[in-house]
Amino acid sequence: MFRQKNKNIVYLAKLLWFAPIILLFWLVRQNSVPSGILEASYSFQKNATDFEEESPYIFHLEPKGRLRTRSFEDGYWMQSWYAEPIYFYLKMPRLFNKANLEIIYRNQHNIPFRLAYEKGQTSYDWEFIKVNTSTELENGWQKDTFSLDLNSIKITNNKLRFMLSATTMKNSDQVIDLRKVKIILTD
Repeated sequence: MFRQKNKNIVYLAKLLWFAPIILLFWLVRQNSVPSGILEASYSFQKNATDFEEESPYIFHLEPKGRLRTRSFEDGYWMQSWYAEPIYFYLKMPRLFNKANLEIIYRNQHNIPFRLAYEKGQTSYDWEFIKVNTSTELENGWQKDTFSLDLNSIKITNNKLRFMLSATTMKNSDQVIDLRKVKIILTD
């Protein structure tokens, strides 16, 4: 009986010793991205009201007063954007060389909009990104892709702010439905 208790204590001691090491290894691996590729999506698919649950890397769209609540339509979760501009942040666990962005949206009023990143110290210094490809999807949805060289951008605290701007959006009846924002970071 005494030997059995000693064995159990030894097993418990080993477990208590190895558990923090395994946890530390897992945490380091989560933040180091050893593959050199990190994919983050903001896809509106959860039924929660707090968008920060979507991705630990892409922070919620803001200001919320320019966005309608999420809705489920045509088999997709989406959020309508009716006042401009809106913003989102990308928080990277470390620095990367390149970002490929993909936005899936429905623009029934053909409102031209552009994607920009904050390039300076002030909140009014933006650089617009040219669309690489634009693809028509089903039911009026469209996918635009963008590429961004991160080496030439001043990134503070591994955070990069983006803006979606549609300067001709005139009233709340003219909306752009957003279905997905996806960013692939590579070395």
